[in-house]
Amino acid sequence: MDEEGRLFGGDAESFMAGVAVGQFVEILSLTLFVEGAYTWRDFPSVRWTGPGSLPAGLPRSMSLSGWTLGAGLQFGVGG
Repeated sequence: MDEEGRLFGGDAESFMAGVAVGQFVEILSLTLFVEGAYTWRDFPSVRWTGPGSLPAGLPRSMSLSGWTLGAGLQFGVGG
């Protein structure tokens, strides 16, 4: 939505690829884990639609690539 309250929509095709590595340790009935990953997510050509002329600042391509780090504790419930 721009300053005038107009709503714009975007449409794009993308690709995604990634790699993840992790480690886990079992302690009694618990499992501790940590995982790091990098994901490539690219939208090379975004097509915008909306009322009137499009704002000049709308990106024509986007990248949502980046690093993630996850950690957790896993345990069983029930039998």
